[in-house]
Amino acid sequence: MSLAQLHYTSATAGDGPESGEDAKIPARFTAVDAAIPAAALTEAGPLLAYEPPAGTARQVTENALRALPESFSFSALSDGSHLLARTVPVRTPQLSSLRFHAHAVHLPAGTRLPDGMPPITACRSARWAATTPDRVTAVDPVTALSVATGRAAEREGLNDFAVSRGPWLAGVLADLRGLDEPAESAAEPVKVVLVERQSADVARWIALAAAVLPPDTTERLTFTTYTRHPERAPQRVVGVLPQDAHELSGPGFRVHTCTGPRPQGTVGDAWAETVARIWRSRTPELFLEAAALPGEPYAAGPVAVTALCAGIALGPCGRSAAAAWAAERPYALDAKRTRQLVDALTSTGVDDRTGAEFDAAGRLFAALDGRSPA
Repeated sequence: MSLAQLHYTSATAGDGPESGEDAKIPARFTAVDAAIPAAALTEAGPLLAYEPPAGTARQVTENALRALPESFSFSALSDGSHLLARTVPVRTPQLSSLRFHAHAVHLPAGTRLPDGMPPITACRSARWAATTPDRVTAVDPVTALSVATGRAAEREGLNDFAVSRGPWLAGVLADLRGLDEPAESAAEPVKVVLVERQSADVARWIALAAAVLPPDTTERLTFTTYTRHPERAPQRVVGVLPQDAHELSGPGFRVHTCTGPRPQGTVGDAWAETVARIWRSRTPELFLEAAALPGEPYAAGPVAVTALCAGIALGPCGRSAAAAWAAERPYALDAKRTRQLVDALTSTGVDDRTGAEFDAAGRLFAALDGRSPA
């Protein structure tokens, strides 16, 4: 399967000194697959446009160009289809004027990416173009990308990033989980705003989320790694530079300024806190183990049990969730993991147990006492 592609740009072969001036050129579609409906193009233009950071010169050097943010986005259209795109700043060869080029693929309603690939994975494809090709290739940037491409290096890079963003992890994950909850009909959709100095770091945040959110959620979570106007962006997860994050307040925004002071305290979400501890322990493979255990999406029990069995220390809420989950399913774990869980819950090094944790542990031990041997 190959996805329909389009190119949208403000830099064309006609840009240059023959006009005698460095005038702003309207953006236009320069190549469009015939399979993309006209209504989709009408919506696509504003989604693909690019505005550089405030204060950027109209004429830029190559070094300055490379320092500008790129926008990788996944957007929903009104007909139920989606647009997966990369928009990059470019410059005209004659005048070095700043322009942009967007390359996108169109996913008709109900279409999934190959092999269930999360949309953010496609950002590492080498086939995203920064110019309009003479002939649009038959193989799009997504279909050409193997899910396993760069997996080991990417995993280590995400581990490093997760550790560096440790203080913000639980809060961001809790708010991303909140996007999956039904909203009141009269309420404005909530946006999670990630404030980073580099748009690539926003992409890393979304990759962290894709590893832990339910697959159905990951496949429909819309995002953009960079925008100048977060209040106007239609995506649910929005990346902005620090200078564009001011005055973002109110119930419609969940702002995480990852360039500022570290947040203090806990977020009161056992699932998010436990997932954050697993990321900080550099053991994301545990998420697959937890997903194999019974439980509802975002249930804290499976991830907490998996973390404790792997030797990752948890707080009272995480330990309570693990004990409560195992008490309801005394046969869900084999003998080895049951012993690991009991050892973790009864460790003499724990001095912050709560009443809720004692109650959950008591129910677990009672359930294990009545368990028949295998």
